[in-house]
Amino acid sequence: MKLIEIKNICKNYNSNNVLNNISFDILRGEMISIVGKSGAGKSTLLHIIGTIKKFDKGSIVINGKNINYNNSDEISKIRNTNIGFVFQNNQLLPEFTSIENVCIPAMIKKDNFKTSKLKAKKLFDLLDISSKSDKKPNELSSGEQQRVAIARALINDPLIILADEPTGNLDKENSNTIYSLFKKLNKELNQTFAIVTHDNEIPKFCDSVYEIKNRKLMKIK
Repeated sequence: MKLIEIKNICKNYNSNNVLNNISFDILRGEMISIVGKSGAGKSTLLHIIGTIKKFDKGSIVINGKNINYNNSDEISKIRNTNIGFVFQNNQLLPEFTSIENVCIPAMIKKDNFKTSKLKAKKLFDLLDISSKSDKKPNELSSGEQQRVAIARALINDPLIILADEPTGNLDKENSNTIYSLFKKLNKELNQTFAIVTHDNEIPKFCDSVYEIKNRKLMKIK
């Protein structure tokens, strides 16, 4: 079943065309990766799918809803309830504990904090960081920080997780842990993933692999 439909997406920066007529679908429960050279437009495409950046032409449908940037409230709601984000630099807030960081998207959604905290603890158990819930980000290793970021991405039961270079700051051991966790979440929770990466290992875990080259997207797996 189609979860996201991307049709004829074009994106320009000033007079430079970055993405040209990009079209593909992401299926529910699918794990895909998008590869390509630096500057090819991978992150731009991911941010467009995540409604962080606007496209110039084309259309995107997320879970049956056409993305309309004229309705900023609706866009914010779609982003917060349907999409989880994992970034290279984790973007955890240093003044909050790990579990508080994870609960922030739920608070934005106006969920009950006590209920959200219980849910976050279950995610910490699932991601094998249950002992780190009261630690602040600077008390965690890079791998632990990224697992907290994954828990944060999962807290609102998103339809899809968009991961932008999720292992870019990690060593091989921690990178392998993240790959395995993504695959575990994909198989056990039927969690959909779209992952932008330079890492040659991640595509091996994915159902489909796309490459951006010369502003075009092509499926290579």
